Amino acid sequence: MQIGSTEERFLHDETLFPLEGRHGAIDCRDCHTDLVFENVTSQCLSCHTDIHERTVGNDCNRCHSSDNWLVDDIYGLHISNGFR
Repeated sequence: MQIGSTEERFLHDETLFPLEGRHGAIDCRDCHTDLVFENVTSQCLSCHTDIHERTVGNDCNRCHSSDNWLVDDIYGLHISNGFR
């Protein structure tokens, strides 16, 4: 923790899940809803809804990044992952 002038501030970069991309711009309570920090894992499905309903596995980084969930070349991505 880093001590500020009037409050303590948690440094997420010192954990096993540094806040990269858009994760750095959200409020802590978006993932830590009950503020029991051990209840949240580093798995995407801890905070994000799986619209694929586990049909494509749980390696979200294969298709998405923490900068943007949109996929630019969805056709090429489907071909490279065996979907035709």
